[in-house]
Amino acid sequence: MTIAIVLPRAMVFSPKGATSIDLVAKDLLFHSRLKDQTVVYGPDIVEPFDGFQFVGLKASNQRQRDRELVEHLKSQKPSCVVVHQYVQTAALIASKLPDSRVILHRHGLLKKRKNALARFVKSRSYRKLSHIIFVSNFIRGSFLEDFPSLRERSLVLYNGVDTTTWCPSAEKKKQVVYIGRARTDKGILPLIEGFRKANFSDWRLKLICAVQTEEEADFYRDLQAKTANDSVIELVANYSIDQVRDCLAESLVAISPSIVKEGFSRALIEAMSCGCASIGTLSGGMAEAAGDAAYVLQGVDMNSIAEAFEDLLADPEKIGHFGKLGRDHVCANFDIGKMSNAYDEILEHFE
Repeated sequence: MTIAIVLPRAMVFSPKGATSIDLVAKDLLFHSRLKDQTVVYGPDIVEPFDGFQFVGLKASNQRQRDRELVEHLKSQKPSCVVVHQYVQTAALIASKLPDSRVILHRHGLLKKRKNALARFVKSRSYRKLSHIIFVSNFIRGSFLEDFPSLRERSLVLYNGVDTTTWCPSAEKKKQVVYIGRARTDKGILPLIEGFRKANFSDWRLKLICAVQTEEEADFYRDLQAKTANDSVIELVANYSIDQVRDCLAESLVAISPSIVKEGFSRALIEAMSCGCASIGTLSGGMAEAAGDAAYVLQGVDMNSIAEAFEDLLADPEKIGHFGKLGRDHVCANFDIGKMSNAYDEILEHFE
């Protein structure tokens, strides 16, 4: 059995700059019993993750990229192809490689179809696929509202983390960490204002932002201007995976104040696995990631965030309680060994 994993454009399959989708693909494969039979296809990069069979695609636009990808896959003749995110690419591969089974691995909400004709046209693409993997029941449920006939082809596989490496350090410090994209819909601005309003001078707020697009670069520059003279707020960009993990391990609190409905929230379970008392929302699939183990924001605005900090940061026992609760929750439900085994079983179904 041979397997191909196809990453979308703008991915960075590398320790330097990896997106959450890159990390999901990498972690599932690293712990897979099918690793040696798998080739990863993604945008061409200088330093891909070590230990994987990786093919860099050099095409600059999607049409050329799909053509280049199909040529590679026809040469490899994989038993199974897993395409992350893009249904159009997955459907094209299914059409061009009729002897391969094609699976779509979807991480975010799909665009809602406004009328029956649009849903019918789109369903033709989905029907070319063997299965569709969603990272939460929230995304799957939204999909099935439009395509109920595809229920049997759809399933849920949560993101996982390696709880043996994403773990608390022996010493933790009074630091709140945000990790995520540099975007307004991630709630960064109300987070900054809420932290200032709570006014815990012995605590620090560290914002670790992923900056990959021009829009994100513009927003990051705005954040730099807003935090330039604040001695208790630190702003950094594009940390490596190891740097992110080390920061979470040594921090007491992490926060994911997303305004947008997240498909899941890898950042939240990473923080919980590192023993951080984790603050999140119940928006979208984040509720499934959090379970009953996170401190829930009542709203994503300055006052709600300040109230959460005032309640949590002043109470070491509560911080310790949520830190342990989150760690136990991730170990029980999202350990990468369990997730990778389930993933292998999906792929081996086609052997």
